[in-house]
Amino acid sequence: MLIVHWIGRLLRFLGRLLLRPGVLFAVRMLGGWSFVLAVIALASDIVRSNGGLLGLAPTPFSAHWRAIAPGSYAASEAWVRTTLGAGVWDGPLTALISIPTFVLLAMLGIALYWIGRTRRTVNIYAN
Repeated sequence: MLIVHWIGRLLRFLGRLLLRPGVLFAVRMLGGWSFVLAVIALASDIVRSNGGLLGLAPTPFSAHWRAIAPGSYAASEAWVRTTLGAGVWDGPLTALISIPTFVLLAMLGIALYWIGRTRRTVNIYAN
């Protein structure tokens, strides 16, 4: 019961935090930059394929991660395996980071932009 209480408090805090206009703008900006990086990753895969879109062989996110920061990849893998178990790394996380980089970044960008969207104000008048 205590865990449910703390999860509720965390969700209420995040809800109040996301209602601030500056935070919404920052989340939208992160979404935009993520989408720009997705387009760059797609362009990189197209240029590397030499055959245009027909010979496209997208690079998975894990390959980019290992190429850019191999120490971070190894540390993350070790932490997940010891803390959460080997099944978590071998199952859902490996499947998630095996997605092509441009798809993963585009999904992240769309989600962040949707979370940071401007909310409609609803005026309620009670007589």
